[in-house]
Amino acid sequence: MPLELSDDQARLLTVLFPQLNCLRLEQIEDVGSGLRILVRTGTELVACHRCGTASSRVHDRYWRRLDDLACGGRPVEIQLEVRRFRCDAPCCPVATFAEQVPLRLVRALPDPPVGQILVLGVDDFAKRKGHAYASLLVDMDTHRLVDLLPDREADTFAHWLRAHPGAQVVCRDRAGAFAAGARQGAPEAIQVADRFYLWQSLGEAVEKTVIAHRADLHDPAPEPDPLPGPVHQEQGEPDPSCAQATDQTTEDVPKEMSDGFRDILGRERRLVIRHTERYEAVQALQAEGCSLAEIGRRLRLSRDAVRRFARATSLEEVLFKATHRASILDPFKPYLNQRWNDGATNATALHTELQTQGWAGDVQAVRRYLNQFRPADGRARAANTSRVRPTAPTAPAPPKPRRVVRWLMTRPDHLSSTDAIHLQRILERSPGLAATARHVRAFAQR
Repeated sequence: MPLELSDDQARLLTVLFPQLNCLRLEQIEDVGSGLRILVRTGTELVACHRCGTASSRVHDRYWRRLDDLACGGRPVEIQLEVRRFRCDAPCCPVATFAEQVPLRLVRALPDPPVGQILVLGVDDFAKRKGHAYASLLVDMDTHRLVDLLPDREADTFAHWLRAHPGAQVVCRDRAGAFAAGARQGAPEAIQVADRFYLWQSLGEAVEKTVIAHRADLHDPAPEPDPLPGPVHQEQGEPDPSCAQATDQTTEDVPKEMSDGFRDILGRERRLVIRHTERYEAVQALQAEGCSLAEIGRRLRLSRDAVRRFARATSLEEVLFKATHRASILDPFKPYLNQRWNDGATNATALHTELQTQGWAGDVQAVRRYLNQFRPADGRARAANTSRVRPTAPTAPAPPKPRRVVRWLMTRPDHLSSTDAIHLQRILERSPGLAATARHVRAFAQR
């Protein structure tokens, strides 16, 4: 149990253990067979050992178990909290560094024995993302790190389970390697999914549901006002000459495509063409029996991209996700649309205007967005003044599907008032999404 020390007792402890003079004593615990002393460093600024830049930004903490001589015939264990800091120097090759303390010279205790673990958790982590991975094992009852495995292969995990029998439950992610390793090394153990991955799987299912009901994300369009024009007093019908003039005026004005697959001029977006080609290529190779790794090598795609194209239920699902991603330009699009309709079509000038409103992006993002409103050659046609310039949409864009998913997956009392109102309007228009919201909340309360 923890022991409270007075100031005099703390000073006496530093006399008995002079190596603790430069550290801050936090607590002493009587663990029966000995004493455990918890200490931390007291410095707020630590210099990077590569460039010398002082930093106070703590990235992570971890404990080191150290031993010392016996005190009063009882063994003493010193647990030191070591911090990792972030180096803010832009030219420094080190992103994080650990603080250096004198107790690093003290001999470290060997790792405690694993013992019998009833509920074992396993997950992988990246040593070098995309290249090298390892696995960590955790005792889910005590939340104690048990061991590290050099890779995430099924044979490695199975060998560890056979060497440490007794696991009754294996809590894992959705990776097939851990499932196979658990079947080989602990066939009698029950395999369960970690809560994080259950929630992640639910989020993916909710996203597919939102995409299937994407038409309900749009606010209902108001009834159009009748076209002005002379009306025949006897018959109450519009003047045919006025209607003909209206048709000639709007003949060259393209309609905006609501699905996002084409730009405002009706041209198929390059993003759509690229994703269509990749989806068809991945599906064809998968039908031939190629593995995801082989498909990635042939098409030179990342593992996540291949998995995304392979798991998609349809091309429309892939295209919708690709064309409805959130963008940092989204808050400024209504202003750009209005300025375009006012006749301001110069991307550089509009970029300057956005900077006064807090825009921190580059001009290329503005130019790419405005290109969808330009003619096929991307330039204004000064010679053809009779051609009407396409108008940008002025109605507010519907929320992105992933934003709606975030609303559905967030506790109602944690939503802002604005988000709660938007979500409530969507649920009132969509019985399917309303049922989804009820299922999500019921699952979260279990």
